[in-house]
Amino acid sequence: MKVVDGFGAVLKELLMDWLVTDITRLLREFPSLYWMSPGVDDSIPDRSYVTLQHGPWAQPEEIKASGLPSLFRRLLMHDEAERMKYALSVGTTEDPGVPTHCIYSHNVRTFSHLTFPAGGVFADIGASVEIGDGDGTVHSESLSVCERWKSTVKVYKLPGVRHGFEVIVGQVHDVIVGVAKGDDAALDAWTSPAFVDLDVPRDGMTNATILDEWQANLVVALNEDA
Repeated sequence: MKVVDGFGAVLKELLMDWLVTDITRLLREFPSLYWMSPGVDDSIPDRSYVTLQHGPWAQPEEIKASGLPSLFRRLLMHDEAERMKYALSVGTTEDPGVPTHCIYSHNVRTFSHLTFPAGGVFADIGASVEIGDGDGTVHSESLSVCERWKSTVKVYKLPGVRHGFEVIVGQVHDVIVGVAKGDDAALDAWTSPAFVDLDVPRDGMTNATILDEWQANLVVALNEDA
């Protein structure tokens, strides 16, 4: 009996290793999952972001944002569970209470819901995703939080710019320079560009130095204004 119990424990551990490996790979490919948290913004409902399939005749299990820590714990991903638990426990996007200019991207396909088996191997059973709006990493519900702040002076939206690449867009530089110089007229005149009108480097090698060049140009602009 002890031999059977021992074999069962080993088998369970092996199955969990396979499952955790598959889940880890899945989550790394779907980075927006970490940001799906009602704790960061009370106006976002605690809706389901993950569906676990327990079998063809069993009722699917819906995992809401508040339940993601327990999902990670079930997968023995304790560090991830603690990080998600902390994210749910603090408010990170309250109104800052000072005049705020908000820049974010939209109209980039972003994973908004995951469905996968509660057990087994993904290669055999498969998984599915729902696509929503966002910047490719963060979904639109989180990105647009600044639109609900009373302190927001203006929101500047960029179409089709992937997460993290806003810094190379010329229209973003215009906003930062305008804020730094207090150029209200330029900021008021700013309008959201069409995707084809985005001012971005066309040469891939330019991207490596664009930040240094932009910083130098900003210093020059500020010195000229002084």
